[in-house]
Amino acid sequence: DYLDIDRPDPTIYPRGMLLFNTRRSSYNVKQFRSNYFSRTNFSDTTLYPTLPTEKDAWVSVSGNRSDGSPYMGRKAQRNIVANAMKSAIDASTDLREDSRAFNLLAAPGFPELIPNMVSLNNDRRNTAFVVGDSPIRLSTAGSAVNNWATNANSAAGDGEDGLVTSDPYLAVFFPAGRTNDLSGNSVAVPSSHAALRTIIRSDDQSFPWFAPAGTRRGLLDNVNSIGFVNASTGAFVVDNITEGMRDTLYSNRVNPMTFINGYGLMNYGNKTRASTTSALDRINVARLVGFLRRSLQDFAA
Repeated sequence: DYLDIDRPDPTIYPRGMLLFNTRRSSYNVKQFRSNYFSRTNFSDTTLYPTLPTEKDAWVSVSGNRSDGSPYMGRKAQRNIVANAMKSAIDASTDLREDSRAFNLLAAPGFPELIPNMVSLNNDRRNTAFVVGDSPIRLSTAGSAVNNWATNANSAAGDGEDGLVTSDPYLAVFFPAGRTNDLSGNSVAVPSSHAALRTIIRSDDQSFPWFAPAGTRRGLLDNVNSIGFVNASTGAFVVDNITEGMRDTLYSNRVNPMTFINGYGLMNYGNKTRASTTSALDRINVARLVGFLRRSLQDFAA
């Protein structure tokens, strides 16, 4: 009959709402807090007239979604990892030093980090370009892709629930790919795995102001198939992306990777996430501007 003093107050929730005991649950991530039940953390003696004899506790750190529902299961683990990566980017002064030069930013497999990378690029005066991912479990069936690209679920931030960020120095690619690891195992990889390789090879063969797309500079040679990971079974589902799906993606400023007979797998898009129509809504133009900014910065130093 004991209730922890840090339990949610049931009077502020509607009748019939399901609440989770996150301290007892094995489906979330918890952190051990020494001396958690102390007057430092629970100073209001009116609300907390007495404190538990046992001061230590396991406290849920998985967090909640914007609608108040908790992150559970693999999403609880993912939220912890993503938040740690976000903090590493946001707090890093080394990444913002002018002495460090780079022209591409990516966090493969983590679309949650897109706004943080965009912010970092802004701090670096937009001299780089952000390569963003679509969720590796995003199905091509039905309207799933369109709902994600248009943020039909009203997600508060980029992630598996929706694509939110718009920026002319950001491009997002779809779908995921499959390749072999160093041991020969077949593994699923995020879309940026192929996009980064394609962009770098295009730069090596030509210049950053050429589009890394199409049959000449857009071929994908580090994946053997494209598709998505089935959220229920965990199996990789091959999908070569139809023309109709390519049109849907491109109209929503997401670059489709596809299979073209006679050529193979390729990046078929050159769109940035610019929110307005301009020259900067194309990857090669945005990267040219970044290249000029870096060059002028070096000349002026």
